[in-house]
Amino acid sequence: MKKINFNQKIIQVNLRDEVDSSVFNEIFKYREYRQVEDIIKTTSEAILDIGAHAGFFSLYAAALNENVKIYALEPEPHNFLALKQNTELNSKFHQIRLFNLALDSRTGSGLLYLSPDSHNHSLLKESGQKPTELPIKTITLNDFCLKQKIKSIGLLKMDIEGGEHDIIKNLTPAELALINHLFLEVHKTKNDFYQSLEKILRPAGFSVQIFPCQFDPDLKFMLANNKRKE
Repeated sequence: MKKINFNQKIIQVNLRDEVDSSVFNEIFKYREYRQVEDIIKTTSEAILDIGAHAGFFSLYAAALNENVKIYALEPEPHNFLALKQNTELNSKFHQIRLFNLALDSRTGSGLLYLSPDSHNHSLLKESGQKPTELPIKTITLNDFCLKQKIKSIGLLKMDIEGGEHDIIKNLTPAELALINHLFLEVHKTKNDFYQSLEKILRPAGFSVQIFPCQFDPDLKFMLANNKRKE
């Protein structure tokens, strides 16, 4: 059990292994989401945590803004159980809602490609790999927002290990218009890196900033702000 004081809020989490400890430290110690802290603090519109893992970002966001609704999506069963347990340990953050789903370019079902590392499961299957496949439920951004009656997204955070490329490429103009701010962990794949996402987001009316990751040169953080909603 790990307990910290963050933003004058006590947060307790169960860290299953070194992977959980690493992700927890990246968020709370190294503040890898510091570029969106002001957005989180001031938004009154929904925050979507896509690739919620064990719930650390959702707890981080809730500690910064106790009034905003947070929707945490995590498709992998063991991670989802950890997400559920960690939010229950911090029940004062009652605004976090949990969904055992993956955001995808279509609603229905799909395959999650599993990694030995609980933080590296992905919807993207790289050529040459033969990972274990897990059938999961998937949903598009539009369908999720319709079901949850979300009319505007204050912040869409996405950390889905390369799957971000397919999702962003397939967002409709109506889906892009829902998003005020987008913060992505962008992974370098065989065919794509952050430049391909910039080519989609800039013409759609977003300003784009790229930040390095201090732990991995093949990883970037992208902050995209919808200029049409400023």
